[in-house]
Amino acid sequence: MFKQLFSLAALSALLVVVAADSTEKVEPKYFAETVEGYKFFTAGPRLSASKADYEVTTHKTVMELLKARLGEDAVMSLLQPDVNGADAIWHEVIANSSSGSWGLEDAQVVLGSQPNVTASDELAAYKTAVALLKTRLGEDELASLLQPDIKAADTIWHEVIANSTGVWVSADGRAVAFLPNVTALRFLMWQASPWCDAANSASNAEHYIKRTVETSPGVLQSEILEGWGGVVTLFSIPSYGTPNRTTHPFLNELPNFPYQGAGDKVLRDGTNAVFGVLHISVRDVDGVEFGETSNGIEIYASVWYGDGAADDFLEAERQHMVIEIINVAIQAQKDIESGKFAPPV
Repeated sequence: MFKQLFSLAALSALLVVVAADSTEKVEPKYFAETVEGYKFFTAGPRLSASKADYEVTTHKTVMELLKARLGEDAVMSLLQPDVNGADAIWHEVIANSSSGSWGLEDAQVVLGSQPNVTASDELAAYKTAVALLKTRLGEDELASLLQPDIKAADTIWHEVIANSTGVWVSADGRAVAFLPNVTALRFLMWQASPWCDAANSASNAEHYIKRTVETSPGVLQSEILEGWGGVVTLFSIPSYGTPNRTTHPFLNELPNFPYQGAGDKVLRDGTNAVFGVLHISVRDVDGVEFGETSNGIEIYASVWYGDGAADDFLEAERQHMVIEIINVAIQAQKDIESGKFAPPV
């Protein structure tokens, strides 16, 4: 979702002027949590839970998908350099990943002998395994390996389009983040930098590919492969900028969010079918609103689909967005704090 969708020079175009009488949705009920020492307030998913809870589900989805496509032996082979002799446990983990039987003992063996293993170690083990598999396979192999899933997703999306009535429905995910070095403008500048793309794979387990390809001589287009609850979709966002409310009148106005960008999500199956519309909004937040002594930012992401889309899918998308928003916000903080990315303001 958060890709290098626009250039730094285009940032000023995202400053949105909205009508004074515009209205937005009812104020959400936020879920408060601390991630890596930073306070977050999230909203959107029907299931109100921590980022870690959502991430366990997505990592299990990816592990099961790769296991189905590669086979257990191939997965073991790819992980072997990091197994450290725990073959039996890895076989058990891989074989039972869909049943949820990978527990703390498995995580402890995978991560090494630790006297105080906590529930978060299960997620840490999943993250280690999924990151290793994606890295060692590489983007080209992933694209080839997941072809059956891509074709299945194309079919799903064409069915959604055909079964929709012209009404658009949204999957929404949002988070208020309190990060000492990140303002709304700084986040947008980071998002426009190569560091955002560099963080793409790690920001969500279901991110497989994000690259720029030459579709014809001199014509460049983004190629994005990611999944939402296992719906692995190959698409591009050919035009991302200030929301066009003439062509997309259903987009939320969000008058309190001065920075907004939107763009069509287009299938790369040769049909150029628009199956969704991405809308990202960012604002600075007064810490007093959330009982905090410092100021923060709010990132609000909506993806709109035809009303033929099942709500179970929309829920997977909502959880996907919360995971990604938190992860990219923390990465922006790390890149600015370390000096890797130096915003001019």
